[in-house]
Amino acid sequence: MASMFDATYPAGIPDSAGIPDYAMGYVDGEWPSYDGMVAKYPSAHPVAISAIPGSPTAGRAQGCDGEKGDYDPAQAAHFAAFKLVLGVVPFIYCSWAAWHDYQVACTAVGIQPTEVDWGIAAYPGIGPVPYPGSVFHQYVDHGPYDESVVVDGWVPGRPTATAPTTPTGDPMPCSPAVTFKPQQTDVFQIAFGVLWHKWGRPGGWSNEALTGPFSVVAPTRVLKLADQEPMVAVLGSQCNVTFEDAAGRVWLLAQDATSNQWGVVELP
Repeated sequence: MASMFDATYPAGIPDSAGIPDYAMGYVDGEWPSYDGMVAKYPSAHPVAISAIPGSPTAGRAQGCDGEKGDYDPAQAAHFAAFKLVLGVVPFIYCSWAAWHDYQVACTAVGIQPTEVDWGIAAYPGIGPVPYPGSVFHQYVDHGPYDESVVVDGWVPGRPTATAPTTPTGDPMPCSPAVTFKPQQTDVFQIAFGVLWHKWGRPGGWSNEALTGPFSVVAPTRVLKLADQEPMVAVLGSQCNVTFEDAAGRVWLLAQDATSNQWGVVELP
């Protein structure tokens, strides 16, 4: 079995704790510790977790936190469904007592609990072994940090075996797939108020949250979008994505096949 540390304040983990196999940190919330954990343990497998549904940085996360005040079961299920649409296996971290509720919520949006990796918190629970059906068990609270035991070979956020699809009942539809760059397939989706872009190449799938701020949007403002399907079209070598924000303003996001940068304009 492998080991994992997580902390809200990485510098508080003593050197005497040793070096874990995995290092987990938050990408958002009051204690965004992910970058600090990666810097402290560069040889460990990085694990990114989100605590705030719909945050501008939630797209960096491979999993979500089901602790009280973070993702409730429905929000976690939507996070998982969205990641699966992108072709990524998500993980949900929750307590042993709440595990059933989160599994039921996943079923309600049309995904099987077995499609999700599960991290379970129980102190000490069954001890330093993962619960059956989970990938890690957080079983010790050391104060400055938590310790988990992890199944051997776990790959957080690994690609799914199939191309993107929309699970039955998923309220966040995926756009049709388009091709505007050689050997690349692109799909788009609006979920949790954020426009997402996923692209597939022979080596696998990648994704990014296109949250802005863009050149025509005030730097302190991020577009908040309704959960709806963006319109996508390819004109020559340019991909155009049209979407509407929560205030009813219509925007055009565009990228040329020779560029990796997106431009945005507001449509009249």
